[in-house]
Amino acid sequence: MYSQHLHINHMMKAKTKSIFFLILMFLLYSVGLGTIGIIVFFSIDNDSLHLGAIIAYIVFTIPFLYILFKKTRIHLFSPATEHASTNFPWLRLLCIAIALFAIGEVYARLFSPYPTTAHETSVVNIIIDALSNLLFAPILEELFYRKWMITYLERARVKPIYILLITSFLFFIAHIEFFHWYFRCETFLFGVVMNYIYTKYRDVRCCKFVHFINNLLAVVLSYIG
Repeated sequence: MYSQHLHINHMMKAKTKSIFFLILMFLLYSVGLGTIGIIVFFSIDNDSLHLGAIIAYIVFTIPFLYILFKKTRIHLFSPATEHASTNFPWLRLLCIAIALFAIGEVYARLFSPYPTTAHETSVVNIIIDALSNLLFAPILEELFYRKWMITYLERARVKPIYILLITSFLFFIAHIEFFHWYFRCETFLFGVVMNYIYTKYRDVRCCKFVHFINNLLAVVLSYIG
């Protein structure tokens, strides 16, 4: 009985340690790397600053993710389990992406504290949107928030419902616009759906596809609007 109690305490300490490490990596990923990118390009004009910060963010994030996956012994590109689906559910995921985009647009129009404006169609702005929304977010965010976080917490034997809440909440926190105090609550729902997709198909490509389509629709609408 005593040994069983010690085993439970050991398991709880291990889970707590794993969650603290995960939160530390989240802060480094979502705050630290972006701050480095801004500092590197701080002295240049606004458009170049924005573009340069994104480029620096990607340059610093790629090796960060590589080291993180390597140190925690999680495969970066291979499926999380041997039961990964071989049939890519294009149509189903496309419908999910469109639905998430529609929910996000409705929420933004109803609760946004500042008007949604069309983007300037300059070459610099197009490059910025392409890099940040169509390349950076679908690939790097899904690798971090879904592939690494979910796999890491599963290895720590955290319950699925807690994994769902932790990963979705951290994804939500990362997308709060603090300067406008704008809580993008639809991103929590987005995180929940991405968590479900990853745990169902065990293939991060599915999450990347949904994320890409959702962002593509948002970018196209912003320029058309």
